[in-house]
Amino acid sequence: MERDEKSPELTLQSEPLANALHNVIDISKKGNIFDRYGVDHYAELLIASVDPEFRERGLATEMYRRTLTLLRSRGYPVAESCFTSPITRKVAAKFGFEELVRRYFKDFEDVNGAKFIDNAGEDQFAALMAISLV
Repeated sequence: MERDEKSPELTLQSEPLANALHNVIDISKKGNIFDRYGVDHYAELLIASVDPEFRERGLATEMYRRTLTLLRSRGYPVAESCFTSPITRKVAAKFGFEELVRRYFKDFEDVNGAKFIDNAGEDQFAALMAISLV
């Protein structure tokens, strides 16, 4: 993401996905990565998922290790992502990602400002996390 770059306008067929993405974009804006880290560009990581058949083998850890190595080699100063799973938050923390913004699922709002996740527990949240790569 470049400092002057705007988030792309997306038209999604899935209303739940559009509402979730609306929150992720808002959380990312609140992280204020450019000013917080004093950078003019950074890498945004999106969606890490491992098929259930292959979980608990360290694959997510390896994906992040390789991704961070690649980003460092390409000169990215910072990487950020919005983590919604306790498993990926744990992996990210292991690599040194720090939590910048937290929004509980029960506080997610749709594009019209109405809450749309009624049954989420206190341990269910999205966390914007970032890591300095320099």
